[in-house]
Amino acid sequence: MVYTSIITITELVTSFTWKSGRLPVADAVEKVYRLSRVIPIDRQAATRAGSYSKKEFPGGIADRIILATAETRGLTIVTGDQHFKGRLGVVYIGK
Repeated sequence: MVYTSIITITELVTSFTWKSGRLPVADAVEKVYRLSRVIPIDRQAATRAGSYSKKEFPGGIADRIILATAETRGLTIVTGDQHFKGRLGVVYIGK
């Protein structure tokens, strides 16, 4: 099963809104919902995300929530985002 953080939906909409030449945003969001299980932010993940120091994890709030959600649920993150590179529980697919 593939899981997607609800925060990733926000990032997706933001990306599609500011970049042209892509699928309409509604189609992209629908595809994510169809191909994965979108998971909410729960109390445990929200609390954990707020506890990371910038030294521990340099990503912003959205990335911290994604990381905490994966950690609290025992999920692996697959990403090309540099903030996650080299972390346990992450498959980095960036350059």
